[in-house]
Amino acid sequence: MLKRFLVNILISFMPFLFLIETFPLCTYAQEGSFEPALNGRELFIKNRCANCHTIGRGIFIGPDLKGVGSRYSREEVIKWVENPQEIYSSRGKIPVNEGFPPMPNMAVSPEEAVLIADYILSFKSPVSGAESGEIRGKVVNKTTGSALGNTKVVLTYYMGDRPVNKEEATTDANGNFLFKGLPWNRAYSLSINYKGMVYVTDRMVFYPEENSKVLDLPVYETTSSDSDISINSGHMILEVSNKVVSVAELLTFHNGSNYFYIGNRELEDGRREVLRFSLPGNASEVRFLHGLEPEGVVRTEWGFIDTQGLEPGIRRVVYVYSVPFKGRSAFIGRTMDYPTLSFLVLIPELGRERVEVEGLSEAGTVQVGDKRFLKWVGSNLKSGTRIKIKIERPYFYVDAGSLKWIAVLVFCVMLGIGVGYSLYRKRGEDTTGKVSSENTEKERQKLILEIAELDNRFESGDIEEEEYNRLRSEKKKRLVELTKLTRK
Repeated sequence: MLKRFLVNILISFMPFLFLIETFPLCTYAQEGSFEPALNGRELFIKNRCANCHTIGRGIFIGPDLKGVGSRYSREEVIKWVENPQEIYSSRGKIPVNEGFPPMPNMAVSPEEAVLIADYILSFKSPVSGAESGEIRGKVVNKTTGSALGNTKVVLTYYMGDRPVNKEEATTDANGNFLFKGLPWNRAYSLSINYKGMVYVTDRMVFYPEENSKVLDLPVYETTSSDSDISINSGHMILEVSNKVVSVAELLTFHNGSNYFYIGNRELEDGRREVLRFSLPGNASEVRFLHGLEPEGVVRTEWGFIDTQGLEPGIRRVVYVYSVPFKGRSAFIGRTMDYPTLSFLVLIPELGRERVEVEGLSEAGTVQVGDKRFLKWVGSNLKSGTRIKIKIERPYFYVDAGSLKWIAVLVFCVMLGIGVGYSLYRKRGEDTTGKVSSENTEKERQKLILEIAELDNRFESGDIEEEEYNRLRSEKKKRLVELTKLTRK
């Protein structure tokens, strides 16, 4: 089962693997002085405020922010941007504005919150007078370099995640298309179906003061050759728990051709095998986190197949699975399905467990968050390269979870021994008491006979009176003691 720690590791690595810095967040005019690189409008866009709000262009997912200064103070607007949960807590109501979803915390820094709030409060509507927007562009075949005429382009309107309308346009001889009269308070995406391949853009919104969006839509000729398919980088991150090893794999695929790769083998259901993913034979709990759609995946006895076509460029894929311990050991066998430029395995420092990795070179350790990992690396790995990982525990390994149950078991055993001993002791005491009682009675009867014999000897003159009195007194005293014992 995927552990919370593994999720934390993925969160720690995602920024390094998925984010491409397009501009610095700040510049330094001189040492010790901070100068923001972005203004309020740019921060409004960067922090995705425009994905839910317009300023003077109508209600969207959230309220229109025009005139917000008449309803809230500057400090309150800053707090809305920086930490809306504090507003909800102070007012005891979520949401504050009826009919709108609660505003999430967008992790905006205090400095940026001030700039965004001041931008909203000082915003003045543009003088252009435009009442709607337009999206235009050109469809270009990137394989041939030519414009694509007489091609249908579909525009989908969204309110939040829900599609609410569709509109179509056909490109002219030069590949140009145009959609106009578009409401500001909607999100949009464009799609094209070219030779059976569907190309879809990310959703887009009109930013404040933006009236038109211009973009080229690339399409490609298709190929079934995988000669240009490779993995730029691969990462395998492991976490060891009581019974399983949880594994996360992060792969960056690269299509180095100028063709849309559609796979080289047709499956029984008519779809095509595009990308192969080999898994250890004992892998279970496979989950797809990024770059893979469950409905596009076909499981096989050796792993799984992705049937989504691969455009030129890169696609990042993340998936996780678990491998159980068998006895003291867990084995993870990984076959490289494609030529791989670099591959990295990270395994947390385990303590008493022994780790063996074949097919890669040990490369020291690396700190990730509050955890230190052992590191193995490989470069320029050929397709078919086999990586083997073995994690072996000592013969008398006891993990924290098992230790708790062992402690309980020991307690129960000791409790059982204690009860058994008590019962044994009780029985022993009963038996001893019984034996002791019998001996007491025998001694008592013996003393009675001895006293009688002593009396006879005294009457016959065989013993002196002083000696007789002393012996008789001792025996009588003992007889009284024994008589008391037999009556308890």
